[in-house]
Amino acid sequence: MNPFGRDIVKNPRDHPVTVRTLNLEVLDGLVAAFAPLVSAPLPREPLAAGKAQLVLSPAPGYGKSHLIARLYESLGKEVNVVGFSPFQSVSLCWQSLLLQMVKEMNGPVEGEDFGRTRLTMWAESLVRLLVAEALREGLLPHPEAPIAERWVMEHLTIGLEGDEGGWNPWLHESFFKVCRPVWRRLLARRGVSMEDDAWLLVLFHYASSAPFSDKQQHCLAWLRGQSLEEDALAELGLGASHGREAGSVDALNELCRRKVHEWCGLAAFYRPFLFCFDQTEVYAQDDRLAKTFGRVIAELVGEVPHHLTVVTANQAVWESKLRPAMDVADQHRFQLSQVLRGLDRREGEELIRLLIVEQADQREACGRVTDGEWLSGLFPMPGSNIPAREFLHLCQRRWEGGEVKGPQKLVVSVKVDLSERFNSLRVEFAANPRLQEYDPDVFRWLAEVGLVRGQDLGCVRVDHPHGYVEMKWHVPGEAVVRFGFAHAVSDDHRVWKSLAMFARQMKEQDGEPVSKLVLFRPPPQQRCAIPKSTWVVNGQLIAEARRDCLQLFDLTADETAELYAARKLYLDAEAGDLEGMGGAEVMEFLTKQLAYWRTRLLEVAKVDVGDVKQEAPRLVEVVKVQPEVKTDRAAKGRLPFGRRNAGQPMPQLEQRVRSFVRDERFVSLEALVGHLGAEVSTEQALACCEGLGEVQTERLENCTILIWQG
Repeated sequence: MNPFGRDIVKNPRDHPVTVRTLNLEVLDGLVAAFAPLVSAPLPREPLAAGKAQLVLSPAPGYGKSHLIARLYESLGKEVNVVGFSPFQSVSLCWQSLLLQMVKEMNGPVEGEDFGRTRLTMWAESLVRLLVAEALREGLLPHPEAPIAERWVMEHLTIGLEGDEGGWNPWLHESFFKVCRPVWRRLLARRGVSMEDDAWLLVLFHYASSAPFSDKQQHCLAWLRGQSLEEDALAELGLGASHGREAGSVDALNELCRRKVHEWCGLAAFYRPFLFCFDQTEVYAQDDRLAKTFGRVIAELVGEVPHHLTVVTANQAVWESKLRPAMDVADQHRFQLSQVLRGLDRREGEELIRLLIVEQADQREACGRVTDGEWLSGLFPMPGSNIPAREFLHLCQRRWEGGEVKGPQKLVVSVKVDLSERFNSLRVEFAANPRLQEYDPDVFRWLAEVGLVRGQDLGCVRVDHPHGYVEMKWHVPGEAVVRFGFAHAVSDDHRVWKSLAMFARQMKEQDGEPVSKLVLFRPPPQQRCAIPKSTWVVNGQLIAEARRDCLQLFDLTADETAELYAARKLYLDAEAGDLEGMGGAEVMEFLTKQLAYWRTRLLEVAKVDVGDVKQEAPRLVEVVKVQPEVKTDRAAKGRLPFGRRNAGQPMPQLEQRVRSFVRDERFVSLEALVGHLGAEVSTEQALACCEGLGEVQTERLENCTILIWQG
């Protein structure tokens, strides 16, 4: 394996090999900007964010994402990191940010038990602080209040309803009665204004619900700004106002904006946020998006407490396109930029040593990359430096025996294999169900850019007051296809009734052979069928619309991975992260790769949903076994697509399945089959999982999720 092959940091939680002195002054500046947010004990007084920290790269490849990963590692457990991919909608920009916050906070915590997410730990921190305050103020009588207060702050957790251990019965029976007055007083002291106790109710019910249960999903729906039906409201103890639809696109965006503000206000009780905006070059393609991006940043740093905003960009794009498109007042909400630099010779030599430490047996290759004469050619002057990614590519070629005498030869010697990169991204998205959470911006990009570039589809944006449709294709004499994104994951019958009636009205108006409204749902959002079996009044109307004019794409895990990978490849190209490949070449590749999606979307909607489709399958039974050895991850790069054949001894198969799911913790069946290889069938892998008590299997309509319970 080439030790220099990993040249891009994909996740801020990665721990990349680091040369400590490289861009240390920039890193120290960011750490210093964050420090005031954690200087006081919990719960903290609100601090104004000040200005957005702007980090510029002289060109692609200087390590913007690597710097964010180092920042996350430096801040450790003091921070909640949310990395925002570019939003595609001006009118629903805050919804995009909120959805990404929910996805991030609903993620697992490294080193914690199964089912404990960042949101769980947030809720427990809040409850501990409220109970401790109630003990201090005498609202909660206790014979040894100081000792009880200390125990609460160190040990109190929220268990499932019915658990009899510790303080759990009291929490479920009396917490809200005792702590509501404390809650309101603490919020007021810290400048957080909220209309009711909804946040407290939702966070408590989230933490005390079984992972992936309907109750927990209702909590997440509320956090995302979705309307809830009557039974869900009653289950969470929320008033009727929380069940109302937002009513318009502006109202929905405003609701999401308010939730972002309130959530950051509640960071006083836990960890402040680090908001990272990367790959911002995409905003430069549309002045409306660039201007809105400036306004969003200005509002975050001007009005939202308990967070630090970091923006990265390529210097040329920032100075020529992005910054000029923003309002002047918004431009001033960015701190003076910090510019990254490349590696000098000493840092280059250190990076080589760090990367080849486990390759000592490859003496000839090690000798080539450490050769002093070769390195002198790369760094001819004392002040010479090379962008980190460029240096890695030079070392990669040199390691393999290529004749590379200097950076000037790199342009003709390195070019990304788009098929290989695309398939690698597909594997990454298919292997992690969390990455398949609904992202409306992926589908906005797909309908406006990914499937349209170079095609005569008559694509136009549509500003519908309720957001039922945002994009329209019109091929005269053939089809009118409308796309909706804002409401696709709702499970409220009123929303789907409105969508069905709108789709029917448009079909009658269009007079084309094909007229339909299209919405997409990835696997994590397919917990309920549309229509639900309980929708007695509106179910038939919705089912009839789905037969010919309301097309709901319930995507498989593989389909979701393909579409998400396509947009990620495009974003990487626009940010300059694909050496030798620009956006035009990537779009040419994707136009061919995704061609069959255009065909599918222009076809007549033919869906047999019956009168009312039954609910998707629920969780299967769990049995107990012992965990075993570590996994061999070498096979992880294989694509998890296609049918497998039978044939592996069962004990060895059980061991491989157990260790793979244990390491991944939360993974799709497709990814497991891809890891096991062609000798194991999907049926054989599933049967093995269902026989392992350490593995919980959740069957959704279009995919199967495996969850480690050990």
